[in-house]
Amino acid sequence: QEQKSTKALLADARDCLLADPAVRTKIGTSITLGKPFSQSSSKSMVNGVTKSRLQLIIPISGSDGTGRLRLLANQDEIVLLEVDVGGRVFGVPLDGRTRRSENVIDADVMDEEIY
Repeated sequence: QEQKSTKALLADARDCLLADPAVRTKIGTSITLGKPFSQSSSKSMVNGVTKSRLQLIIPISGSDGTGRLRLLANQDEIVLLEVDVGGRVFGVPLDGRTRRSENVIDADVMDEEIY
């Protein structure tokens, strides 16, 4: 399995940024991603399966503002995008690029006393 390049991950991230109304409101519609100024990565092998993790911090700018993007990818799939604009951090939807829906628990909590 060939690894997805950082360039491809950044292109996917940019697509997600452009699709998010909150990002367009704060940064603008003409979004540019700069060169990552912080990068960390790790690889591990468990039972013959290689797992990888990549985190990038990237400056972003647009027609209406600037900020920083935090990108977290596992096995070459973006699992988290966060934008920091002026100290306010918000998550960016991943447009179905994540399995997040499998991790949602829908529960009603009832306050009952049990004797």
